[in-house]
Amino acid sequence: GQYIWGSSGTKAFVFHKTDKTVKNLNGVSDAHNMGSFFDFKFVGDGQGHYDVWALRGSGVQVFSRSGALLNDSSDSKTFKKRDGLFSSIVANSWSWLDDDGSLYIACGEGVNVIDVYNYYRNTAAPKVALTSVVVDGEVFASTGGSVTLPSGSHRIELHYALLSFSSSECTIKYKLQGFDDDFVELSGDDIVPLVYTNLDGGDYKLTITAVNADGVESQQQVSVYIHKQEAVIETVWMQALLVILGLLAVGGGTFLIMHKRNKALERRKATYKKMTEQALRAIAATIDAKDIHTSEHSAKVADYAIKIAKRLNFDEEKLENLYYTALLHDIGKISIPDCILNKPDKLTDEEYEIVKRHTIVGGDILKDFTEIEGIVDGVKSHHERFDGKGYCEGKRGAEISLNARIIAVADTYDAMNSDRPYRKALSREAIIAELKNVAGTQLDPHITAIMLDLLDEGEI
Repeated sequence: GQYIWGSSGTKAFVFHKTDKTVKNLNGVSDAHNMGSFFDFKFVGDGQGHYDVWALRGSGVQVFSRSGALLNDSSDSKTFKKRDGLFSSIVANSWSWLDDDGSLYIACGEGVNVIDVYNYYRNTAAPKVALTSVVVDGEVFASTGGSVTLPSGSHRIELHYALLSFSSSECTIKYKLQGFDDDFVELSGDDIVPLVYTNLDGGDYKLTITAVNADGVESQQQVSVYIHKQEAVIETVWMQALLVILGLLAVGGGTFLIMHKRNKALERRKATYKKMTEQALRAIAATIDAKDIHTSEHSAKVADYAIKIAKRLNFDEEKLENLYYTALLHDIGKISIPDCILNKPDKLTDEEYEIVKRHTIVGGDILKDFTEIEGIVDGVKSHHERFDGKGYCEGKRGAEISLNARIIAVADTYDAMNSDRPYRKALSREAIIAELKNVAGTQLDPHITAIMLDLLDEGEI
């Protein structure tokens, strides 16, 4: 013909003489464990159709039509020792097909002759039947339409019997619907009881059928319905309870983790806050140390400012911002020469102008300090007057930030309550009288009133 047939081990192929192409015969796989290919013989029907007889290691495999085989069909029948061959076919031997249809095959124990036109084909359908069900080693049920298994069962063995009117090997096909996705095939020595372990509670359907070596399938399939009782843990309400418990566990675990993490964050935040406060107090102390006539002035102003702000119902964040602003309100004094800052006599007009610039310098130093809201305005405006006659921008009334107005009152009180080169600290009565005198002109009258209340109540 137009093909040259060849093989390599368990693979077969054909070479097309005209097209000069090679085609692998995927249908001629190592089905039924037939072994390597030794030879091909072609049996025609006189109408241009040929059966392909493949002589292989453990027997003969017959494909019904070469055309179908070329199109990857795997439909075939086999002849092995159990079908009458003396023994396995001898490798590298010569076989012969004469004109009468007698195929002579060299086997290990002699020559087998097969009449390729009149060989026996078993057309009797095999029969299969379920004989018993063994549950955890105990015979639980025999043949029947349905089986009920207790919820605690672990291993189920399904024993069956096969009846075939030929010694040709058969193939068993089975599927446990609800467990197996597709049919499972067993043949030869693999035909053993069907075993399933640890099935979930629920309903299953076992289907068993058989196919003989000539491709004839059982006319009736065996079907068995299996019901395994649900364990308590498999019931809907228990699964719902487990889901709820799982969600509670996850939620509780998440809460504990978040609580622990939040605690850690709070501790870390408290540490950072303390470090920030210590750093800013150190800066404030450095500023105060530059002026030999002040002692802890910045820290005292910050403490007074907080007491006033609490009477104004400031929240924690606003109190913190005010405290840091008050600590640094005089940071611009680092630009004032010591000879002016510590001069015991009255300042000249020129020297006074240099002193007034400390508010502007302080604002410039802190302009990138964005984490403390309002700190720049609080530092620049703490010497503004309520009547608009202060410095550095001449703001008045509500134009001055609330933090700056509070710091101004606290700063004025501490200045009067401290010794200065040109005078001693004022008496408590004199301080109170002066605060009342400047309320509404130099200082915000409402904030000044709060300071007077604090003094009257002994809070300051």
